Amino acid sequence: MTTDNILNQLTEGTILAGPHWTEPVKVLTAKARGSRIEVQAVGMHTRRLWTKLLKPEEFDGVIKMTSAGALAALDGNPTHFRLAAEAHRIRLAFQYDPHFAVSVSQVDPLPQSTS
Repeated sequence: MTTDNILNQLTEGTILAGPHWTEPVKVLTAKARGSRIEVQAVGMHTRRLWTKLLKPEEFDGVIKMTSAGALAALDGNPTHFRLAAEAHRIRLAFQYDPHFAVSVSQVDPLPQSTS
């Protein structure tokens, strides 16, 4: 990959993971500095600021890039989402009323016989 191609992919919000960082980082800025690329990024967990000068060859296989648009893609499995949403609903309802949480149908009581 050329430096220009890498800089086009390293937009603000791109997530990088690799041996240069101890955690996934979010790109703040990326600039060409001669034959290298200067990347300023912030850690996703610790909010630590990282500034690294990287060779273009390192982006071919060593560093994993995830674009910001790929993180917000709505292409998940709808069945898994439905199951997770129902599990979350039951968990929240159980905190309010344990008996009401798992009742899925209304059961009418049988009329009492007067014998």
